[in-house]
Formats: sequence, structure tokens, C-alpha cells
Amino acid sequence: MTNIEAKASGKVILSGEHSVVYNKPALAVPFSKSVFCNISETNSSDIKVKLTDFESERVFNLNDIINSDGSLLDEFSLPLYILNMFYKKYNIKFEGVEITVKSNLPISVGLGSSAAFIMSWVKGLNQYYELNLSDKEMFEVGLDAENLVHLKSSGIDIAVALYGKPIKYIKGTDIESLQESEAKLYLINTGKAESLTADCVKHVKKFADDDVVWGKFNDVTLSIEKALLSNDSEALKQGIKNNHKLLCDIEVVPNKVKKFIEEVESMGGAAKISGAGSVAGDNAGIVLAYIEDDKEPLKQLAEQYNYDFIG
Repeated sequence: MTNIEAKASGKVILSGEHSVVYNKPALAVPFSKSVFCNISETNSSDIKVKLTDFESERVFNLNDIINSDGSLLDEFSLPLYILNMFYKKYNIKFEGVEITVKSNLPISVGLGSSAAFIMSWVKGLNQYYELNLSDKEMFEVGLDAENLVHLKSSGIDIAVALYGKPIKYIKGTDIESLQESEAKLYLINTGKAESLTADCVKHVKKFADDDVVWGKFNDVTLSIEKALLSNDSEALKQGIKNNHKLLCDIEVVPNKVKKFIEEVESMGGAAKISGAGSVAGDNAGIVLAYIEDDKEPLKQLAEQYNYDFIG
């Protein structure tokens, strides 16, 4: 019997979160953890979906898939929506399959877990049903599904989950590869954000017509790209500081995280949120930090704040 497994990685945004929605460049790299989608043939006429991270499983028939309306009611709503898209677009008559999805990727911390989840399904279904979809076609299907979750997705998370490589991304243009850097960048998990990515996108929308702020985001992303390519540590540090200030200006950095970043700067480093951030509570998910010297003081500072130093 046929059995396949597909995987899609999480992502870390180096620069350009939020501004990428407004057609400015963003830089992102894959995260080391992924979502895995295993699809196997069964003797049943139904389709069984097992979501191991939710410790949930459910059996559907073709009518369940056809009648899915995209309402996000529970953890099975998004899988049903994806199956519905494949039914409509590619006339897949789902039956006799079991789909098991597992992840080692933290959720709601800015690491692109939704996109990785979606793209693991898209890659898996493409492979299992031998659809031979192009990267562009898979990207468009994935983006459609992510828009259901985040309302207005830029597509950068989907792109990293699809390609699994460092990229420079501008919405609506060809994706460029980004040269890997040896910069001493570290990840700190401040905890699950209390607001959803969609909440942050809605909040930031009030700045949509502010060409000045998005122009500054554009400039700082290009300066960080240049610093990474030239291994210019001072320029990189300043770029991250400037990026942090802009993210504070659009109100997606909670006060506790601001205080943590101030202390990182006082020890000679720089830091910024990576991902949507949060417009409520104390946590903002992942913080990206740069420090040129020993990382131990940064690790100790994270521990003082009860943050998880990922490294």
C-alpha cells in the first residue's frame, strides 16, 4: 500500500515582518523544526485525519469535505478546508486514506507553525496523488489556506515552508535566495503571544497609509541584508536596533519585551521580535537577538525573564 511523508519547516523572520504585507522586502530563514504529514492507503472508504499534537483524530467522508465552508470551528476546520480546495481544484475523490500530522514546531510564537502545517498537507497531497504541481501552484494553494487563518497573509511564511531555504521576499514578485550568514544570531522564546497574528495584522492596518513608516521599514531591511552579506557586525547591530524601534512604533512589542530588549542593548547587543509580535499581554513569541561576544550573559538575562533561550 502507498505511504508517503512530506515535511515543511518553520521560519524565522530576520527583518520585514508586517511591512512585507505592504509590499516591502522581508528576509527570512528556515527554522530547524518542522511539521510532518504522513499519508497512507487504507481499506476504508473514508478518510481518517489524526492530529497528534492535539491528540485528536476524526473520520470524514467525501460529503464532509465537499460541504466544508471554511469556518474555523476547531482543529479540523483547516484540514477540511485544504481537502475541499484539492477536491475543487484537482477533482480528488478522497477515500481510503489516513493522514497523520505531527509537529515539533512551537505554535503561536512567530515561527510560522500555521504555514508549515498547511504546506506539509499541500506537499503531501501533491506527492500522494501524483499531481505534479509546480512550486507556484503549491504556493498559491498554501496562500489561500493561510489567508483563512491570518486574514491577509503576505505569503512569506508559506514561501519558506515551501522552499525550505533562506529567502528575500517581496509580495507578488519572484522569490530570491538569500545567502546564509555566519552572524551570531540567537532566538529567545518570550512565550505564546496572547493575540493572534490576525489581531496584530488588524491593529497595524491603521498605519496602512503611512508611506513614511513603510519606507523606513524598507530601508532597514535592505540595510540588514547588506550587513549580513558583508559580515558588517556594527551595521547589523544598528539595523536590528532600528528595526526594533519601528516595530515599537507600530505597537506590536509588549512592554515587558521592550524592557528585555533594552537590557540586551545595554550589554552591547541588539534584539527585535521575529514574527507578528503581540498587541495584548506580556509575551511576543520569538525575539531575535544579536550579540558579538559571549552568549552566556544573554542566556542568563533570558532566564531572569523566564524566557526560553533556544540558541
